[in-house]
Amino acid sequence: MEDISKTVEELGRTVACVQEELTSFVSTPEFQGMLTEMYALPAHLQHEFVELVCLDENALRARGLEVPEGLVIQRSEFGDKRPTLFCVTKVLPPGLGWHKVTITFDNEGRSGVLEPSSSS
Repeated sequence: MEDISKTVEELGRTVACVQEELTSFVSTPEFQGMLTEMYALPAHLQHEFVELVCLDENALRARGLEVPEGLVIQRSEFGDKRPTLFCVTKVLPPGLGWHKVTITFDNEGRSGVLEPSSSS
């Protein structure tokens, strides 16, 4: 039972750390600017924007975005076929019983755009 408790604790710490890493990246002004640009487009053009910008390292760099090592921007789809545009993912170390942590951006407009934080 102790081994399971240790694994659950380690999983919790690891997921929290990766969530913070993902959130920090998607909260940057550059990433938020890219989201604002994408969500300003008509819905039928947002998928094309993902292909031409979000999945292209050169297009991201042109917008001042460098994807941190270990993070991946990729197409995504929920198992129940809810509409998504893309996600930012990081694979977890093996042995934790959990494969990856993901932040997904969907077709719901500005829902993915974060308001600037006033905390220090």
